[in-house]
Order: sequence, then C-alpha cells, then structure tokens
Amino acid sequence: MNRNQKPLAYVRIIDKIKVPEQYHRGKKLLQNDRQEIRELYRSGLYTYRRLADLFGVSFATVQIIIDESRRIKNLEIAKKYRDNHADKIKENRKGKAMELRRYKKGLILTGKIELLDEGKICE
Repeated sequence: MNRNQKPLAYVRIIDKIKVPEQYHRGKKLLQNDRQEIRELYRSGLYTYRRLADLFGVSFATVQIIIDESRRIKNLEIAKKYRDNHADKIKENRKGKAMELRRYKKGLILTGKIELLDEGKICE
C-alpha cells in the first residue's frame, strides 16, 4: 500500500456515511421546499423566474419541479447522454467519489457530524 492509499476498511466506513441534508452539497432544496414551490406557483402570484430567485435555484430547476413532463424529458436527455459518454462518465465518477470522501472526512474533523459505530452518524 503506497502512502496515498487508505486502508480498505477506512474507505468502506467513509463510503457508508450518509451526509445529512443540511450538509449535502448537491441538494439546495429540501422536499418541503419543492412542495412549497408547487403551492406558490399554483397560487398564481409567482412566476418560475421569481420562484427561482426566491429559492436560489435556476429557472430550469423550478420548471422541472412544477412541470412533470419537463422532468421526464430531461431524464430522457440525460439517459441519451450517459449512453453516448459512458467511458467519460466512468472516469469522472472515480474522481467524484474521492472528492466526496474528502468532504465527509472534513465534516467529521470539523465536528459538524460525529462518526459512530459502522459509519453511522450523530448530528
């Protein structure tokens, strides 16, 4: 094992950690935010653009939340992209996994989450 490799047990524990929603970098909206966006739009007082600004997300994100057919269309486009770029995606995935492990370790080291037995966390 070279100096940059981590023991397999360490990697497995870090991989099992589920990052709490408030620390999840990929999620800007919680489930109740999505519901609130739908309700505000139905009220007729808010446009897609205004909701996007209000919640700090893109216009397209609001479109996808409100319009189910748009979400399905985007999923189809994403599937075509994945099918055509599988090798590139596989390479990126490895780097993203390493980046996520570093992020989780940072959360533990800064005391934002505590690591309990077998990768379970205590907020």
